[in-house]
Amino acid sequence: MTFDEDKVPSTVDEAIDMLVATMEPVERDAFTALDGADIHHGLGTHVRNTWSFWEQGTPLQQDFIKRFGLFGHADDMSAIIIASAQVKIAGGDVAAEQRRLAERFRQHWSRMGLNPLTGERVTDMDKEVRITLIIHPDGRIEYR
Repeated sequence: MTFDEDKVPSTVDEAIDMLVATMEPVERDAFTALDGADIHHGLGTHVRNTWSFWEQGTPLQQDFIKRFGLFGHADDMSAIIIASAQVKIAGGDVAAEQRRLAERFRQHWSRMGLNPLTGERVTDMDKEVRITLIIHPDGRIEYR
């Protein structure tokens, strides 16, 4: 697996495609078998650092925020992109996996007392932040 460190994706879809393109066929088989901990501390760290996930306001982070209604934490971004690449290679439903993970992360940030959309601390820790997911007939996704 070789990353072109001079090429940084601008969208989530581009990141998924670039990640898959870095792999030889034999690597793809091994990649789909990896679990969360192996990915987070190995490939996940490499992706986060190589593609500047910790920088605020990048085009990739803005696409992530718009698509998933999450504030763009680097760990969330890498988890969704890597899991999406695994599902894509396996021929599964990428959009469904992305929705599942995004909802899991929204719940996590709410439990931590942060607004999942902005990352700002919610002043009343007993108050749970709710974000409504709207899937339009034309496939657009909206968060409120």
